[in-house]
Amino acid sequence: MVEHVSDSENDDNEEISCRFPLLDSGEKKIIFQEAKKTTTGKYDNKKHSCLFCEKVLANMARHYTLVHFNEPRVAKILILPKKSKERRQLWEKLVNNGDFEHNYSVIEKGHGVIIPKYRKESSESVVLKDYVPCFHCKGMYKKTDLWKHTSQCSVGSKTLHSEKQNHVKLGRLLFPSTCANKHFQEKVLSVMKDDEIKSVIVSDKRIIDFGSRMFEKHGKDEHKNIYISQKLRELGRLVKCSKNQSLNSVDDLLCTNNWDTLIKCVKEVAGYSEESHTFTTPSLALKLGHSLQKSANLLKSEGLKENDDYKIKTAESFLSLYENDWTDAISSQALSSLHDKKYNKPLLMPLVEDVKKLNCYLEKEARRLCSDADPCLYNELAQVCLAQIILFNRRRSGEAERMTLSAYKETLATGSGKPDEVVLSTLNEFERTLCHSHLRVEIKGKRGRKVPVLFTKTMKESIDILISMREKANVTQPYLFSRPGSFTKPFRGTDCIRRFSKKAGLQDPNSINSTKLRKQLATLAQVLNLSETSQDILATFQGHNIRVHREFYRLPENALQVAKVSKLLHCINNGTIQKYRGKDFDEIDFIDTGIYNSYVITIQGHFNC
Repeated sequence: MVEHVSDSENDDNEEISCRFPLLDSGEKKIIFQEAKKTTTGKYDNKKHSCLFCEKVLANMARHYTLVHFNEPRVAKILILPKKSKERRQLWEKLVNNGDFEHNYSVIEKGHGVIIPKYRKESSESVVLKDYVPCFHCKGMYKKTDLWKHTSQCSVGSKTLHSEKQNHVKLGRLLFPSTCANKHFQEKVLSVMKDDEIKSVIVSDKRIIDFGSRMFEKHGKDEHKNIYISQKLRELGRLVKCSKNQSLNSVDDLLCTNNWDTLIKCVKEVAGYSEESHTFTTPSLALKLGHSLQKSANLLKSEGLKENDDYKIKTAESFLSLYENDWTDAISSQALSSLHDKKYNKPLLMPLVEDVKKLNCYLEKEARRLCSDADPCLYNELAQVCLAQIILFNRRRSGEAERMTLSAYKETLATGSGKPDEVVLSTLNEFERTLCHSHLRVEIKGKRGRKVPVLFTKTMKESIDILISMREKANVTQPYLFSRPGSFTKPFRGTDCIRRFSKKAGLQDPNSINSTKLRKQLATLAQVLNLSETSQDILATFQGHNIRVHREFYRLPENALQVAKVSKLLHCINNGTIQKYRGKDFDEIDFIDTGIYNSYVITIQGHFNC
């Protein structure tokens, strides 16, 4: 049913209601104004809220004309011809603003009656999260229908209509803020999926405080907003589960007398099986423990600021109980489940031939695109260059895609990527040639580490052509691989690698990603038998510390154990161990001793049996 704002200023049948009746009614929750039928079978007139006096009545045009004719906004409308299009649009805009102010007050207070743009039937069930105001005209629409309205909204400009925008996201920015940090509200809460878990999050002060602190720490890195949202939703899922046990907030869970219920809820959320004593999602159980510990520390900080002994005692008691009981109740079983899943798990490394084939394909595509230098090919060239840099440098895809244009240009301008002459004198001729032909740009890596990116001469030429296309391609974002238009995020490196791996016709394209490429570099480098210093150089280039590099980036254990240790076992079992006194694994060679053929025959005999 379409409802229009009445343009009649002489209807004497309308009755002005008391001040703010929809907000001051006996309702203790938020409901929506309904379309009710009269005794004659017709729908009653819709009521609106006055922008100036907050009275709620049906004929707003008549009310504004008789009562608020001295208001500048009303006077501007009254001088226009009656029944004109412009006059009708200005009336509608004024009425929408009044309804919006009323709805804002209802949401802020948490009870009252919402005035939607289109009223619902009495039998229709709706909830607040299904509605969102139009960012331009302030009318309250169903979020599933908002796209239809914004395509023809009379208030929004043609420029806004032509651009691809998330109008639901924009509309949510008009709602009352649930926290003091506006940027946290805009960049994390407003873009979060609007479901039951979000309702739990925005209604829990401790979760909001937890998220605000994380945003203060990581807010500078926009890509970490998703990570913050994930941490909030983990706590939200836990609180949603605990509500079945009459624990309605994180603060309730932090009370030590609810410890057993907390353990039960954590196990339920993480999918714990009492029969097998394993978790379906063991990492979630561990993450919840860290989040609860941080929440307790926040509660303690709040108690110290407010001089509240109860909060301090509650937090300290929880932290003490957490330290004593959490390991036995959750952590040990979760870690055991994690380790069990890794047993006999195949490790698929990229094939060397596939890497070579992909590299040749990207070089061919880069030459083709650079020869045309057409701004229309900007998207394709940017993705090819990004894939080349990830493949050549074995960089994490997120690090490479967030490289800024200023970092690249600054390196060219200052020459900071060139090595010192004294250092060059210590290198051989081939290494000096590489230093002169490659450009080194420093970017921010994982955990804030400084990591280098190397550009070959051919890559640098392609990047220079890409930069020259930016203006004509309407690229305004600061990233080197920015998308054209209003997109704020750059091209995704993972998508680029996946796409070109399939196009290049590789034998196993699914094994090509930045993580496996990095592992391939670190593991195959061991074939060179690098010294301690060389290993440190490689680990620093990859953004690792040497401990992580040695522990997680090594040749597969199955190959090492079969190829190396089995030689030792054969020597012991055959009594030939004394022949190899003082030798390393690699120095033991059965072929030289004539024992090799007998071992092959023995092993083949075992398989034939």
